[in-house]
Amino acid sequence: MWRAGLVLFVTLAGCSRSDAGSQTSTSTTNLTSAELSSSSVTFLEPDPLLTRRVESAIAADPLLSVNARNVDVSVDNGIVTLQGSVADKNFRRDVERAISEVPGVLATRNQIDVSMTRDTNDRESDDRIAFALQRSLTSLPSLRDGAELVSIEVVHGHVVLRGSTDSVEARERIKDLVAGTPGVNAITNEVTIRP
Repeated sequence: MWRAGLVLFVTLAGCSRSDAGSQTSTSTTNLTSAELSSSSVTFLEPDPLLTRRVESAIAADPLLSVNARNVDVSVDNGIVTLQGSVADKNFRRDVERAISEVPGVLATRNQIDVSMTRDTNDRESDDRIAFALQRSLTSLPSLRDGAELVSIEVVHGHVVLRGSTDSVEARERIKDLVAGTPGVNAITNEVTIRP
């Protein structure tokens, strides 16, 4: 069974997308707070809040969320670029329609391919989900400040959260972030609260 897993040091973490084609991808990289703001960290979005709003708009429709599990969202200056694949041309259109009402979106570049056979074992979509979660956890201060160590494992769209956080609120914010990520079809939250 193939498994995508990432260990995330929420205040000190990073990963490169160059592992996307490997059979298993577990990555831990220690970064200082100064390095998180450095331009050398390629997984940080120019506009992480708008990226999250766009991903949440897709995830708001459970059917669309699962069918768009292999769609990668990136945002730069209000322009959303969609890449990846869906199984039907209607889902391609529906993804674009779902984000058209998101405040701050100025334009959309829809580069989604239609392919019924791409990613049949979910490897690519699991990597995309894990990457989207890592990007969000490390680039959004409200989440980065709430937990020190959280591991995320993604298997066929099922996300398992493990580790610890300093408050119930941070634990719930992380769970909400996972729920608002396209392609996630189940969540097991084993994150504990530190005394």
